[in-house]
Order: sequence, then structure tokens, then C-alpha cells
Amino acid sequence: MNEIYVDLEDVVKDLQRREKSLDEILRYNREIVRACAGGIRLIHQNKMKEAVPIIKQIDVDLQKLKKHGPEFNRYYLPVEQEYAEFVLLYNLIEGKPIPNHKTLGINYVSYLNGMMDCVGELRRHMLDSITKEDLKSAKNMFELMEQLHDVTLPLNFSRALLPNFKQKQDVSRRQVEYARSELTHAIVSMKKR
Repeated sequence: MNEIYVDLEDVVKDLQRREKSLDEILRYNREIVRACAGGIRLIHQNKMKEAVPIIKQIDVDLQKLKKHGPEFNRYYLPVEQEYAEFVLLYNLIEGKPIPNHKTLGINYVSYLNGMMDCVGELRRHMLDSITKEDLKSAKNMFELMEQLHDVTLPLNFSRALLPNFKQKQDVSRRQVEYARSELTHAIVSMKKR
């Protein structure tokens, strides 16, 4: 019987390269997600200046992450989404124009999903403002939520083109509806005093 020989040396080398890249990507992903969560916490604590270096570092880390090339794009999307949510929230709270996906250097699917997640963070900020009886800020947060949601209404595309977006858009709509009710209740309650 003849012995079978298959030369898999190039396959093994490529898989080893990919495995090494994937290990590094997953490490960066964890670090970036943690940094975004920490940055969002700082924003809710009104420590805006402390959030700025985190945004800058994440931007650097995203560039390092993406050096692994487009073959790993699906691993970049969730991290980009967290980054978009963080940066959009920061800019909206600061009253600055929000950057688009090109300016952030991220995929528009990540950007849109991050935008929808930002609606929930704005609601949290609105509720904090209500707790402090700062109705002006609460109304502003509500208006921002509504605008973020409304700007995406024309985006009615299949899940194949915009994965997870429709579900996030539906959650965003509910967040706006709940916020409207919460804000109305707060206004009525404060007027009764």
C-alpha cells in the first residue's frame, strides 16, 4: 500500500498566523469594550474631561486592531459599535456635532447599531436629570433620543444588509416611548408642587 503524503505546511503556517492575529484581536476587543464601558460611566458621572483620553486611546487601539486586515472584519464590528455609542454619547452630552462613521473610521453597520444603543444611554442621562429635578436637561436628552431614533427611520433594509439593526431600532423606539412617558410624568409631578 502506498503512503499518502499531503503537503499542508503552507496551510499550517497560514492557520498559525490567523490564530495569532485572532488572539490579539480578541485581546484588543476585550480592552476596548471595557474602556468604552468605563468611558460611558464617566460621562454619566459628568466627568467629561476624563473621557477624552479614553476616546483617543480607543481610536489608537482600533487602528492597531484593524491592521490584521479585512479577513477579520466580523470581529471588528461589535467593538466599533461600542466605540460609536461612546463617542456619540460624549458629543451629544457635550452639545457637539456627532461625527459620522467615516470620521470615526468605522463600518456604517457598527455606527448605526451604536447610534441605536446610544438612545438608551441618553435615556439613562435623562432619568438622572429628572432625579436631580433638572427638567431642562431632561427635555434636552429626550429630544436627542427622539432625533437619533427618527433619523434612522428611512433605513428599512433587510437583516442581511444591516445585521441586528432592526431589533436595535425597535428597542430604540420603545426607549423613546418610555422616556416620553417618564418625562411627562416628571413634569406633571413637579407642576403639582
